[in-house]
Amino acid sequence: RILKKEKVDLGLMDQLMPEMDGVETTRRIRAMGGGLEALPVIALTANAMKGVREELIGQGMDDYITKPIDLSVLGEKLLKWLPPETINQPGIQPERASAPDTLPDIEGIDTGKGLSYVCTFDDYLTCLRDFRSIIPEKSARIEELAAGGDIPAYTTEVHGLKSSARLIGADVLADMAEGLEKAGRSGNTEEINRDTGRLLNLYRAFYDRLQPFAGTEDETGGGQALTDAEFISALKELRGYVDGYDCDSAAH
Repeated sequence: RILKKEKVDLGLMDQLMPEMDGVETTRRIRAMGGGLEALPVIALTANAMKGVREELIGQGMDDYITKPIDLSVLGEKLLKWLPPETINQPGIQPERASAPDTLPDIEGIDTGKGLSYVCTFDDYLTCLRDFRSIIPEKSARIEELAAGGDIPAYTTEVHGLKSSARLIGADVLADMAEGLEKAGRSGNTEEINRDTGRLLNLYRAFYDRLQPFAGTEDETGGGQALTDAEFISALKELRGYVDGYDCDSAAH
């Protein structure tokens, strides 16, 4: 709908999404015509293996950025692909966050690394808060999918966990999720059954570790009551923002 109503100069496309992957989404955008067949599309992918760029370009993308996103690389790609008339606008080159004198010490998280992926320290605190808020629902979902043998959906969920864990600097958790994502893609149910419990134990441990960053009542909505259906819907929406690194939308 947005593409039909507004002029878009560039698309950032996640390679792996729950309902429609980035390749199929790009194909449909190209098929809309009206100039969209030439819209620059940059893939966002956690796959840094050799040959990925050629594969993605062969599937209709123009370029790619590996996740977690390095802001300097993002700036270079924007300068390369945006129309020249938009490049002189202020704010086109993102700046890295400046670290406070003392970074929080959180077990299992390299806070310096996590800070390097966002624009401000407040953004990083928002990402920590959002990461924590979805742990109960997302961990239960992963556990349910593993027990039920829904390997494609399980693989999508651990892929999202890998990406969001990398964003905050929780590399050990991200590495475990990446291993189980690979197991899911290869259909290795033995590894999934063996290691999912260990993954979930570590993932759930971050709920307590990140409690100091949970935010005040005012920051989390002032205590407004939600129905069960509204709460689940909000968590699902938040999960999409966190998995997609959309920290500003997640904060709202």
